[in-house]
Amino acid sequence: ATVRQHKAIVDAIAERDPDAAEDAIVKHLTYLRKHLAAHNQR
Repeated sequence: ATVRQHKAIVDAIAERDPDAAEDAIVKHLTYLRKHLAAHNQR
C-alpha cells in the first residue's frame, strides 16, 4: 500500500496539483499512524 501511496503523492506533485498532493499525503500519514499504533500495541 505504501508504494501506491508514494506514487499518488509523486504523481500529484508532478501534475502540479497541490490539493491532490495534500490529500495523498494526509491519507498516507493517516495510514502510517494507524499501522504504527497497532504495531506498538503488540
